[in-house]
Amino acid sequence: MLFFRKIIFYIFTAVYIILCPALILYAFGYLYTPGTVGGVVKTGLISLSTAPDEANVYMSGRKYSKKTPAILRELLPGDYDIKIKLKGYRDWERTVSVKEEKAAVFESILLLPESWEKNISVHGKFSEMIVLPGTNLLILSESDKLGDHMVYDRVKEKSWPLLEAASSLKEHKYLSSFTSDGDPSILVHAAAERGETYFWFHIKEGENTVKDVTRFFPVRPSDVKWTPGHPDYIFSLQDRYLNRLDIKAGSEYPRYIENVKGYGIYKEEIYVLGTDDTFTKMGFDKPGEEIIVKKIDNVSSIFSGEEHYNIKIPEKDLILFIGAGGELLVNKLPYRFADEGVLGIEMYSDNKKVLIWKKDRIGILDLDEERIGSVELEQEPSVNWVYTKGRNIEQCFLIYDDSHVLFLDGKTLFIMPVDGDDDGGVSKVFTLKEKSYVYYSEDTGKVYFVQASGGGLSEAEIVPKESLIHMTILEDQRSEVIRS
Repeated sequence: MLFFRKIIFYIFTAVYIILCPALILYAFGYLYTPGTVGGVVKTGLISLSTAPDEANVYMSGRKYSKKTPAILRELLPGDYDIKIKLKGYRDWERTVSVKEEKAAVFESILLLPESWEKNISVHGKFSEMIVLPGTNLLILSESDKLGDHMVYDRVKEKSWPLLEAASSLKEHKYLSSFTSDGDPSILVHAAAERGETYFWFHIKEGENTVKDVTRFFPVRPSDVKWTPGHPDYIFSLQDRYLNRLDIKAGSEYPRYIENVKGYGIYKEEIYVLGTDDTFTKMGFDKPGEEIIVKKIDNVSSIFSGEEHYNIKIPEKDLILFIGAGGELLVNKLPYRFADEGVLGIEMYSDNKKVLIWKKDRIGILDLDEERIGSVELEQEPSVNWVYTKGRNIEQCFLIYDDSHVLFLDGKTLFIMPVDGDDDGGVSKVFTLKEKSYVYYSEDTGKVYFVQASGGGLSEAEIVPKESLIHMTILEDQRSEVIRS
């Protein structure tokens, strides 16, 4: 009996000596593979998250046991063919390279439906849509008369008339408008029998307010800007000078700043590019004037002659200049990022990315990308042209945590992953019958559009709502890490 006990003891001791180190190595991500140097190699992993989730994962032709979101662990370094399948959606395929001690993370895989569904969210015969950016509000029009305009809250899914039924302004014809990002107010330029008129609307469910501000605009302004929530500080550009308006008090400060070639506002400061290319920052009441760029500075030479610049300041110390000819300048080296042809830009300040589009191409400027090399030889940011085969691109949106671009090219709406390519990454969402105006809302994950001939406000879900909630949680977690 004692002999057998010794045998059992020695067996367990041997197993312990052999397996214990193996288990410890496995816990730290090592695997023993015959033929490798030393027989032990560090592993990696692949993390997959899809919208929608619960999709099947196949690795090198074999079905994985778990559905998305899924983590494929203990993978030897090398290339793996990954396929994701979900009924009703197109397959997602990618060859993924796994490196030791690294995680290949794909947390924004947007699965595209085999066919897209369109629904009518508001019935009517709308021919135009005005977006109040940074809010939940759209203004829909059935004709150019202000009485035929209505407000739609796309989050609450409620609508109401822009004007009261008895309003004397119902026959005024809409010409154009100005908005401010994040403000539920709109300055409307209209026409009546007595001439051109201007009205300040503050939009609120059940109680829109309107004020006639025509006397402040004896000359048609080329631009009007204000800070959200501050109708007491409105700046109107006429020719080469700025007027300051106080809509709340009904007062005006004519020719508040003269010799202006471009201007922008950020919080309670105004930035002015002078006709002599001097760039100045000052408070709304002009205290603490600070010259950022002097006429004699070399930087002033990047501005082109007498060209007007629209200046956008999405956050402190980040300034974008868009020239009348479509050039794009940024107050970051190398300053000039596009010489001409830029039709529009959208700033996504959370990640410091600028979406840029021309008639035939779409680019992304990442102002927060990691620098490479020494301070003297560091790599400056540049525009990454993610799509170059467009014909008549008019609108673009970065969607789903900046992982995809949704864009309107002519009458067709397309979607593509940012890391895709011109040949295989672009997918058609649907083709519209005629020229349309579209708008994508990150809050709802839907694209909204109206067509010029009239019809209801249509919508199509691009990103599932539950995936947006998941992405919001991830963003909150990232912000918490940054604050910590």
